[in-house]
Amino acid sequence: MKRILVSVVAAFIAMTASAATTITVADYAATNFITTDNHFSIATEKAASSSIAPAYNETSKDLRIYAGGTLTITAGSPMQSISFEMSTKGKARLSANNTVDCGTLVCDTTGGVVKVKWTGDSKKVVLTVGEKATLGTDGAGASAQFDFTALTIEGGTEGTVEGAPL
Repeated sequence: MKRILVSVVAAFIAMTASAATTITVADYAATNFITTDNHFSIATEKAASSSIAPAYNETSKDLRIYAGGTLTITAGSPMQSISFEMSTKGKARLSANNTVDCGTLVCDTTGGVVKVKWTGDSKKVVLTVGEKATLGTDGAGASAQFDFTALTIEGGTEGTVEGAPL
């Protein structure tokens, strides 16, 4: 009986630890928001040298951050990965020179399939958009954008983010 209980508890912990949360941008239709479960905060900021502020695009239902701008994702506990569902414009304006302040960001377009994923172990990730669309279908002559419709986060659901309503 004891072994069964230990096995059930271990399985529950493993399932909880690997639970993924998908955040659909259209559910919030904003450039800065806290998720309804209070586990995650999404914040954007334009580059100091830019006149173009991040925007939620109602037509394509995506969040757009322009060259040099930042996307900050904060969680109530450490996140292990973030996968981005890039919009059509995001695929056209993707940069190989996007950077993150911690962990690793991979922007891959192998075989025409766009995959953008951060991996690490942090409660906060700051992504800075590269200057040119070096991976996007619009080509390196175009300014980069980081435009996505959803993101799926592994981890981060233990606790709430600062500023969340009580």
